[in-house]
Amino acid sequence: MARTGQRLGISMICDILRGSENERVLQMNLQTQSTYGLMREKPIFEIKRIIDALLMQELLIQTDGQYPVVKLTQNARPVLLGEKSFEMRIPVPQEKAKKPDKAAGDADPELFARLKKLRAALAAKASVPAYVVFTDATLRDMCAKMPADEQELLQVSGVGERKAHRYGKAFLEEINRKAEEE
Repeated sequence: MARTGQRLGISMICDILRGSENERVLQMNLQTQSTYGLMREKPIFEIKRIIDALLMQELLIQTDGQYPVVKLTQNARPVLLGEKSFEMRIPVPQEKAKKPDKAAGDADPELFARLKKLRAALAAKASVPAYVVFTDATLRDMCAKMPADEQELLQVSGVGERKAHRYGKAFLEEINRKAEEE
């Protein structure tokens, strides 16, 4: 804005910062600005969050009307000249509470990986998504219970008679092979 001398809306500023090649940006020759593409890697919501912070700190103002534009305020000058800094709080994404991964904890991670590989091969052969064969939770339960035969396999969560009949032999062979290695 300061360099272009133009009045721009928030979405146009976002387009410039993200390096958009939309017709309006190119038509206004804004791709030549030093700020063009400066925030290419940032998602648009983060750029808008920064603009909101600039508005809240009164470094920018947004006009009213049908086509509101954003303008620099007098407070922005010292920031632009490096005499003053702009600070804002950035929310740190909270990691979702992860369910304990039995494959990595209680059960054998190597066996879990082998069962996933087997599941992927069987799913590809049947042209179905892997979870249709067995879910990760079912594979984890297999790792924890280590069934030795079809009756024990039926005690695994997510294994019914149909799936035990269809896929059981291959999974039991893999589990038994792993048990023999130990």
